[in-house]
Parts: sequence; structure tokens; C-alpha cells
Amino acid sequence: FASTRGAFKWHRAGLIHSWPNVAQNTFYSQVAVYVDPKTQKEVLVAAPFSSNEQNPISIYSKGKLATTASSPEPLNEGISGISFDLSSSGQTLFVCNRHGILRSTDRGKTYALVHSTPVE
Repeated sequence: FASTRGAFKWHRAGLIHSWPNVAQNTFYSQVAVYVDPKTQKEVLVAAPFSSNEQNPISIYSKGKLATTASSPEPLNEGISGISFDLSSSGQTLFVCNRHGILRSTDRGKTYALVHSTPVE
């Protein structure tokens, strides 16, 4: 779960641990977590409610922040959903925003628009 104090995860015996390197004082409106079947490490994807950055989605794995994402459409415009495709070993990630649905097949490094929002 996420709050304005960072992102947190449940651990054994009901203990709560924070994700390292996740920025605090930011409200994350969308969060998705995936467990890599090979390494058994968790991967967290977080998007803030609002941001001045064009591509504010952050990917955290093994305590490190991933590199900046590239996208044909700005990702910061009304992110309403983030989800992993669990059948793809965690490599495929979908993001919904006001432009439509974007897909990343490299765990959030690059995105392609796969379904655009109809223009009225």
C-alpha cells in the first residue's frame, strides 16, 4: 500500500516494511506489485496522483529505482490504473490514462499505445 509517507508492504507476523528509495511526501494513486518467479524478488510500480514529470511511473526492484520510462504519450495525464500481465513473467505492464491503454513489454522501460480513448 502507499501513502504520503512512501510505499509499504506487509511482512511476516503483521510487520510493515517500507520499500527502499520510494519518494516520500508524494500521494501514489496507483500501485502494482509483482513477484518475479525466477528470483522471488518483488517488483513495485508506483504512479503519483499528479506530477510535473512527463513519465512519472517509477519501478522499484531489489531496492533500486529503475531508469526513466519513454512513451509516445505522456504518462502523467490522469493515470487510473496499473497492472502486470501475470502470464508474461512480469515483463508486460499495462497503464491506463486519459489517452487510453499503454503497454510495456520490458517491465516499464518503454510503452506503446495499444488502445486509444475515442475522441468526441
